Amino acid sequence: MLKLNSSPETQDGEMALWIDGEQIVHFAPETPEGVWVADRFLNDPDHPDSKPFEGFRWRYDMDVMINVLRLQHYISDSSFNQSEAYANEHPDYLINLEQATVWFDDIVMATEYIGPIYTEN
Repeated sequence: MLKLNSSPETQDGEMALWIDGEQIVHFAPETPEGVWVADRFLNDPDHPDSKPFEGFRWRYDMDVMINVLRLQHYISDSSFNQSEAYANEHPDYLINLEQATVWFDDIVMATEYIGPIYTEN
């Protein structure tokens, strides 16, 4: 879910994501609580510098609308290092340390929540 800010001056935009019908993240004015570290907002209400999220200012021009959905995933060498450390701690779990695969499945862009796609077995 992406909600654009209501005016050029306001920072009241939102973003939410669901996986299989379960909301996994919702960034909106006043929620969640956390702290900015460089260019990332860490959801950490227990951090001593924690403050409520301000909201997004997605646009300064009210004629700007959403016109594209772009899926990207970046995998770095540090990702493989983290995977290798996890593999060392969990030797019974098979992890490919040579190749990374990212799968996007059943992505939906809609103007309202439509819920998860289920198939009954």
